[in-house]
Amino acid sequence: MENFILNYNNIHPKAKEILKDEFYWDLTNPNSPFSINRISNSFQEFEEWRREHSSEDAIDFLPVWDENGFIFDRDKTDVQSIENFCDMHYQYQKQMLQQYFEMMKSANIGDQLSEEEQNEGIEETARQQGITMLKEQDDKIISAGFGQFILEGKIDSALKIATEKAIERQLNPFVIAAFHDEDFQHQRKRDLKQLFSDLNEIA
Repeated sequence: MENFILNYNNIHPKAKEILKDEFYWDLTNPNSPFSINRISNSFQEFEEWRREHSSEDAIDFLPVWDENGFIFDRDKTDVQSIENFCDMHYQYQKQMLQQYFEMMKSANIGDQLSEEEQNEGIEETARQQGITMLKEQDDKIISAGFGQFILEGKIDSALKIATEKAIERQLNPFVIAAFHDEDFQHQRKRDLKQLFSDLNEIA
């Protein structure tokens, strides 16, 4: 079967009735559920998975929370859980980066940074890791939810709940504040609120 080419003309009629905002079809917009700018292009992944699993509940496409916490529990939306998740990834990433720089230093490989430069780089990279992981996971959920809608004109109930919670997490002020560009913060809040509003219109 040929790859599905996404455009407004080949989506389900029910999706055309609800998903009218232009940002959905700007595939360079990182806030669109169908964005081609995402690392994994989550919509394409879902569409390909769905071809082989059309009889299964669409929620099965999503990663399952693991007991070590490296995948966020999609049932949670509270800020404390989000902060704990981000702190865990911060600690893990910081440890990995410290080990990496020590290895590079011992092997005398590459340009040697000062201790201050090294610590600043570690902090900046590690602090962002949890938010990045959370965004990628929530993007995958949102892409699956709206992806099923444009393909089939419906969202399975479990996936719809997961999609709603993913949008709620991404609208959390703690998560929004992690994006340092204020213009992007405003645009992301606007687009996420549109997603939430349109999701509630889907029966």
